[in-house]
Amino acid sequence: MAKRLFSMDKRAETILSDLREHGENLSGFISAAVVDEVLPVYSQLRIEALYLLDVITDGAKDWTGQKLIIGTENGLIDSSQDVDFVTRQTIGRGVSWLARNHHIKKVDVLREVVGHYHESEWNGGVSLEDVNENVKNEVNRVREKLNEIDPNYNDFRLGLGSLARDVLDHWDKLWDWDDSYNIIMSVVYCENSIGKINPMKAIQILQWMENQFILEAIGERTN
Repeated sequence: MAKRLFSMDKRAETILSDLREHGENLSGFISAAVVDEVLPVYSQLRIEALYLLDVITDGAKDWTGQKLIIGTENGLIDSSQDVDFVTRQTIGRGVSWLARNHHIKKVDVLREVVGHYHESEWNGGVSLEDVNENVKNEVNRVREKLNEIDPNYNDFRLGLGSLARDVLDHWDKLWDWDDSYNIIMSVVYCENSIGKINPMKAIQILQWMENQFILEAIGERTN
């Protein structure tokens, strides 16, 4: 008997045994299962994750024409773009997906996102003086909101990353406010990351976002 490449639990063995009996393509099934285990399942986030996966696999050479990308005008992406840039854009569009009618109450995945970026210019981040006017206006709105909901809020004006962390610390009151997600998007797009972000981590983050939204949506319907 040929040596097995890996072991499986009894449930997986039962499924594979049935597939063998019915002459199914086991290699194709296992390959698809590995990909599906890591990627989002159904939403636009799956397209984003698939594209990033193909960028790091073969330069996304099979992607031609237009691709559905959240928040862009024409949906065009050059597959030769830098992997770090595509990774950042992928995470940003994930937050954008949450902002557009996919709000979540549990904050953990957003803490994971913000944790990849500096807090302020004092520790390697960007200065708020260097961001555009739209982001500055957004910063002012967020500061006003934090002061409104928390009279003891101390605004040290450190930077985008610091402000986003303050929002996450008050998430129970801000989770359904669009600007809460927008300030996190601004961190992703404008702030310096703490080292390079592993693109596979970005794919995992997208899956986590989708799973969290699904879990909360199902919970609301069953409660």
